[in-house]
Amino acid sequence: MNSQAFGLADIGLKRKNNEDSFLINDHLGLYVVCEGIGGAAVGEIASWSAVNAIAKYLREHRGELTDGLPDDVKDQAEDVVEEVRELSKTSVKLTALGTTLSLLIVQNGVGNLAYVGDSRIYLIRGTKIARLTTDHTMAIEVVESGLWTRKQADQSNLRNVLTRSLNREGVAKVETRAIRLRSGDRLRLCSFGLSNYFETDSQIVDLLNGVETADVPQTLITFARASSGHDNITALAVQLD
Repeated sequence: MNSQAFGLADIGLKRKNNEDSFLINDHLGLYVVCEGIGGAAVGEIASWSAVNAIAKYLREHRGELTDGLPDDVKDQAEDVVEEVRELSKTSVKLTALGTTLSLLIVQNGVGNLAYVGDSRIYLIRGTKIARLTTDHTMAIEVVESGLWTRKQADQSNLRNVLTRSLNREGVAKVETRAIRLRSGDRLRLCSFGLSNYFETDSQIVDLLNGVETADVPQTLITFARASSGHDNITALAVQLD
């Protein structure tokens, strides 16, 4: 099974700089989206550092990776935290340094995921869509307590409040999972600057109906900008054949 991806990042309509970073490596089957935290250049440094550290690790250890990949990714996330921590010590301006992470590796017909924060990964199979990641936000914690539904969480301002990230204080927990993939599956990775504007996940399927994979990122970014484009916007489209 082969994977091919296309991606774009856009500054949006309100921000002065882009704190998102992403990575596409079809040879490794590696796809990453990180959203920086901390404002100005601080978030940009954090997200870029995370993407590059993970890419370096997986290039060096590709031959050693098995279906136990999520444990390897957890170990690497700890290394990313240490790098972020060291960077934060170099300047007072960097004390708020942090980033989200959504990572996908396609290997031997399996999609291995690691994620922390609120960047998302979706799977589209036929006309059905599934959200493969769980947002680490205050809103979702209320859902897990049984007080809210997922729909209520998606409409709450608490969906903007992160409970986990890669930052100088360490990682609370990096979530991982593995899913069996099929030829024809489509995966979408995106930042909160895009997912924030979808009232339902099925809206993504409707929006992308008939859109070629190469055109998916621009279609999604155009949608987000038309929806106010308040934040940075990143979209990756992965096609399996």
